Amino acid sequence: GCDGARYRSWLVARQEDEDCALADFRGRRAVANSVDSHSGYNALRYLIAPLAQAGRFFSSTLLSGSHRQSLADLRAGKADIAAIDCLSWALLRRHAPHELAPLAIVGETPLCPAPPLIASAQTDAQTLATLRRVLTQFAEEKAARDSFISGFTVPERAAYNEIKRWEEQAAAHGVTCL
Repeated sequence: GCDGARYRSWLVARQEDEDCALADFRGRRAVANSVDSHSGYNALRYLIAPLAQAGRFFSSTLLSGSHRQSLADLRAGKADIAAIDCLSWALLRRHAPHELAPLAIVGETPLCPAPPLIASAQTDAQTLATLRRVLTQFAEEKAARDSFISGFTVPERAAYNEIKRWEEQAAAHGVTCL
């Protein structure tokens, strides 16, 4: 699901809904990890916005606190669809495949910039250079590879304007929340 420093979320539902398109989830229940999550909330809002009617698409949205809990809520029938970042899905597929067994990927979001690692604005240049060097070294270690980390990059801050545009485009369709 990743391409360089860009990633996406999978739209996940129970297996009985694996042949459904996103539009088929109108009036059903969504689950998201939190309202401040791009991968679990903003990306899903962006996708449903053109399909919404009077600013609404889902009948309700449950906030779970984590992608893993969102998947548990899907399995338990508390919700019908969730957006789960592709790395969380891959890690669970590797380490807890039984949690994914009754679920299916029914769609995907567009690629977007990967979450940034943020240092304090007061971080001096030498410390920042050290942090970048250590992260680059870490990416070469087995623990990083086992977590699907293949490297780090220093994107321009403007790259993250894309995420803000998704929020603005959803709002232009009248969708300010899931």
